[in-house]
Amino acid sequence: MLKVKGLTKYFKIGPWWNPKKKIAIGIEDITFELKKGESIGIVGESGCGKTTLLNTLLLIYKPDRGEIWLYGRNLITLPESEQRVLRRGFGILFQDPRGAINPRWTVEAIITEPLDIYKTKLLNTERMQLAKEMMDAVRLPYSYLKKRPTELSAGECQRVALARSLILKPDMLFLIDEPTSNLDAINQALIIKLIKDIQKAYNFSILFVTHNIALAKHVTDRILIMRKGRIVEVVESKSLTKGYGSGYIHELMEDL
Repeated sequence: MLKVKGLTKYFKIGPWWNPKKKIAIGIEDITFELKKGESIGIVGESGCGKTTLLNTLLLIYKPDRGEIWLYGRNLITLPESEQRVLRRGFGILFQDPRGAINPRWTVEAIITEPLDIYKTKLLNTERMQLAKEMMDAVRLPYSYLKKRPTELSAGECQRVALARSLILKPDMLFLIDEPTSNLDAINQALIIKLIKDIQKAYNFSILFVTHNIALAKHVTDRILIMRKGRIVEVVESKSLTKGYGSGYIHELMEDL
């Protein structure tokens, strides 16, 4: 479904007035494929390029080189109008649930916002039915549709954000910067279980950014190990054990 070839993004470092800025590697020569229904973890130390990779895939950053093939089309070369249509197939769940949703809106307005952004022509009854379907998926009562984020816990806010990310029935869910890290252990486990259960029901693919390789092992099928902007190893999640690897990879394995 997704093929990434030689994806590269550089950043210029230095004062805005200096024409001779230094060049820093964000990501370099990233190549991998993601199949329908597959989950891939992107793991590495802080600053290794994990988030830059996802932001480049989403075209938040314009790549300097490489290709992003989505549904058989190179996303980078398409006009913005066509990119927008294809990007409807992306769902995004951010790290901070409260920072990712409008505190003044009702849960219903938050969840159905993507329908407005993509100008989906639906009757009010159809919109409400979709909202209720998402509430069922994330296991929140319908009465919460009239509540506002200030009335909810952090875990409930993250479930609302998850419902919003899925209402367009995306083919791919991006989990950016470990979306459970701001939650307590009970809610972390709940969100991860919800994501896995919903993935099984809706058959979407997942790209999961985290520094926690133990969590990635639990959630994903394969793991891309990143260091200094590059993929240094691709590992089948089920093959990871305490004694796997050496050097940099062995250090990442310490929390298994």
